[in-house]
Amino acid sequence: MPRDGKLLGKPEHETSASVPALILTAILRGIAILLAVGWHVNHVDTGMAWLNLLLWPGARFGWAGVDLFFVLSGFLVGRLIFREIDRTGTLDLRRFFLRRVLRLWPVLYLFLIAMAFSGAAPLREFFWQIALHIQNYADVSVATHSWSLAVEEHFYLIFALGLTVLFAFKKQVTLLPGIFVGIIVLSPVLRGLGFWLGADFVQLQQQTHYRLDGISAGALLAYLTVFKPDVFKRVHQQKVLQVLGLIAGVIFVSMVSKNTPAGAIIGYSMAALGGTSALLLLHQSGIERHLPRLCFALSFVGLISYPLYLWHVPVVRILEIGLHGKIPVWALVVLQYSLSILFSYVVTRVLERPMMALRDKIMPTGHASVSA
Repeated sequence: MPRDGKLLGKPEHETSASVPALILTAILRGIAILLAVGWHVNHVDTGMAWLNLLLWPGARFGWAGVDLFFVLSGFLVGRLIFREIDRTGTLDLRRFFLRRVLRLWPVLYLFLIAMAFSGAAPLREFFWQIALHIQNYADVSVATHSWSLAVEEHFYLIFALGLTVLFAFKKQVTLLPGIFVGIIVLSPVLRGLGFWLGADFVQLQQQTHYRLDGISAGALLAYLTVFKPDVFKRVHQQKVLQVLGLIAGVIFVSMVSKNTPAGAIIGYSMAALGGTSALLLLHQSGIERHLPRLCFALSFVGLISYPLYLWHVPVVRILEIGLHGKIPVWALVVLQYSLSILFSYVVTRVLERPMMALRDKIMPTGHASVSA
């Protein structure tokens, strides 16, 4: 495993002390994106028992990769926000949102423009909805998997504006842990209420007001790392509870479909529990030293996870339409993964990384970049 973290290049302001955190981030993103891609690819019989076994997690509970992304997002972006507050006593909203625009929009709008030129659907059926980050409330005919991006943007919009309200009324950020815990507890209650009122399984999965628990869990951990490091240390030391949380989360999402009442109401909370437990277990674990090759592979995929999340669906579908029945199933699956990863790597090198470097040059965080 490269000790300097140079898989796709490293921001100039990154310090050597930050590298383990960067590797952990990339590893977990790699796991998350492979689960998410697997949810769209792995529902096949390749005719090979070992390959079917390898594909099984993605086919069975790959949707939970998004919940792991939510936990990671809350943790990483939350740390950036809380470090700025700790350093300056406030949050520069303009700078925060400009950094997110430069991080997310170039890749997203390239994707949208490509979808527009492809003629996959009329523009009115997807373009403005995704461009405005409301696709999880407005029906879209393509790129339906982009709903999770809207959830994240809604969360950070509410979070950042809420912080300005706290500052305006001279309130302390010490209120935030209670707010995060409240969201975590109330989210399954809201999903249960939504189900009782007639919300369908897609709405319960995709609409923001039902899905804030995972990001809040990550943000709560971020708060503890910055403002309550002693508390975070005690939480981090509870390895038995973390192992039990991970096992419970994996077993639940493996056995209970998200398209059932129990899965839709409790399943996302259990997925968030598993993701939070995985984050705590791997934090400062040194896993990259013990499993260097596996961690290198996961880190590589993790570092291209954003373009891969957007682009894998059209790549997979184009190959399926063109090659289904013409080549063996196992070969089609391998080709779908390979070309999705290759294309996403190119987008990362040509567009995403240069824009992130520009962002960090004109608006540095003062801390190591976490690709947030």
